[in-house]
Amino acid sequence: MNELKAFREARGLSQTQLAVRAGLSNSTVSEFERGERKPWPRARHALAEALGVRENVLFPGMADEDNAKQQTIAKEEAPTLQLALAVGAHKEKFLCLNLIIAYVAVFPSERRRANSGKRH
Repeated sequence: MNELKAFREARGLSQTQLAVRAGLSNSTVSEFERGERKPWPRARHALAEALGVRENVLFPGMADEDNAKQQTIAKEEAPTLQLALAVGAHKEKFLCLNLIIAYVAVFPSERRRANSGKRH
């Protein structure tokens, strides 16, 4: 991500300093800058705040990509959600389950982060 590196360097920050300010690892910031990984929504927000710039300036078009993914999932899940509403007594549980499935599909990196903190 050239914008990320440009803003970081313009503020005189090292990757490590930016990572600390954003609450991310140095390797994660490096991967974002090299374009090896796309930052998830929380990471984009944290990086934008750490650099003092608006998220849509730092990551142009990424919010649009997230919205497109969510709309696609919503269209694909519409028949399932309609069936859930018809089921009646279990509709809330079914709806919650489908929302969780949709969230995991859109933000798989968040699932990995959530699972990394669990104790087994």
